[in-house]
Amino acid sequence: MSKHLLNSGHKDPWQLPAWLLAAPVVIPTATLFASFLSPEKEILEHLADNVLPGLLSNTLKLIFGVGFFTLVVGVSLGWLTGACSFPGRRFFSWALALPMAIGAYVMAFIFLGLTDFSGPL
Repeated sequence: MSKHLLNSGHKDPWQLPAWLLAAPVVIPTATLFASFLSPEKEILEHLADNVLPGLLSNTLKLIFGVGFFTLVVGVSLGWLTGACSFPGRRFFSWALALPMAIGAYVMAFIFLGLTDFSGPL
């Protein structure tokens, strides 16, 4: 685009709708970052004493559990599809890669929806 079109003094008609759509995302994010400028020591101490140990424990259990089961299942199924010949081998050779295409958060959301109190399971 030429400079004449960019500096012609005409406002972009999409600028206001873009800001209105971005505001619900920008305002909470800006508030979160602004809260780091004045931390409250009592809240941080409470979180460090009561909440953080449980979160760290759960996170480490999740990391090692998922890593272990992914290693066991992934390596065994990869070896089976690569080394053995069986009916459906071509299907499984690409179908076993599908979970990598779906984010873990989507799978967790689906699982939560299915197993929730009001869910079908």
